[in-house]
Order: sequence, then structure tokens, then C-alpha cells
Amino acid sequence: MSNDSEILTYTQYKSVNLVDLSSSVESEKFRTILREARLTCVAVSNDGHSVAVGDEFGKIYHILIEKQKLAIQTFHWHANAVQTVAFSADTTGAPYLISGGFEAVLV
Repeated sequence: MSNDSEILTYTQYKSVNLVDLSSSVESEKFRTILREARLTCVAVSNDGHSVAVGDEFGKIYHILIEKQKLAIQTFHWHANAVQTVAFSADTTGAPYLISGGFEAVLV
């Protein structure tokens, strides 16, 4: 859930679901993004404009939410499953994306 309580995000096996609680248009309220692997963790940035999702193969999907469009970047930073993703609480600029995995590396 974003800090402003407008974006709810959850994973369900190989999909990430985004729910825009502020939208009154039903077709814009719920979006599902499918991935190739089982998803292991999810985080929403403080401003609600970014979602990060980790998978079982060490990939991180950075989803940028801009009005009606979604842009997805893929990073492969970990050798094994991503255990956690988080955004920094910095409010003065763009938040940092932080992740951790089984290999005991914080990226």
C-alpha cells in the first residue's frame, strides 16, 4: 500500500496486481502484470509512482506508474531468489530501490 493509501499492490504466484483505490473508472482501477517466474516480494514507493517486485530467479521488476500507462524495467541483480525489496524514505528526490537475496548481498 502506498503512503497515501491510493495504490494497493499484491503478488499472486506469477502475477502482480495493482489496484488504484482513487480511480472512479472501473477499467483503470485494477491492473495485472504477468511474469515468467514465481514472485517473492513487493514494495511500493512512498509517492505511489513506483512498484518493485522480486522473483525466484533473482530478477527485479521496477514498474513505473504514470497516469494511464505502466513502464516496466527489469534488473537481474541477484544470483538466487530476491528475498526483499524496499524503497528509501527519502522525500527530497527520487527514492532508492534496495533489495536483498539469499546470497546475503544488499543491492
